[in-house]
Amino acid sequence: MISRLRYCALACSVAGTLALGGSALASSPFHGTTIPAQTDVVSSGDVVPVTLKCPTGTIAHCVGLLVLKTSKPVAVGSRHEILQLGSHGFLIAPGKTSIVNTKISAEGVKLLKPDGRLVPNAITTSRDGAGHRVVTSRLIHVRNPGLLPAPPPTPTY
Repeated sequence: MISRLRYCALACSVAGTLALGGSALASSPFHGTTIPAQTDVVSSGDVVPVTLKCPTGTIAHCVGLLVLKTSKPVAVGSRHEILQLGSHGFLIAPGKTSIVNTKISAEGVKLLKPDGRLVPNAITTSRDGAGHRVVTSRLIHVRNPGLLPAPPPTPTY
């Protein structure tokens, strides 16, 4: 389904660009989907709403996959490893912001329960209509709904 949408969006975008007298190849480079700084609250059903932005000037749409992983290795039995907490696909129009609802795994819910906070690494692998692939990542804050608001994230330089 997504590949059909991506093909249609690319064809319409290229046709529109050429109709306006432009070149389909003379576009700005694709920088990938942006993950803004955020503190998300886990909703019922263990779903985390993660906000993503598709850059303006992107050919067609931003299509990709959002993956939430632990930022540090955690104890799993006798080993320590980075866990994948959840993932979900997305399709975002250029210049738009979208909320991607990602279900947290049972292991992720166990990690969230002791103090009600979790700082996973949000990783997006996205492509534009021309097929340019970019991976972006950012630490986000996740908390249980009953907790006081989390402190604002520290800026990254």
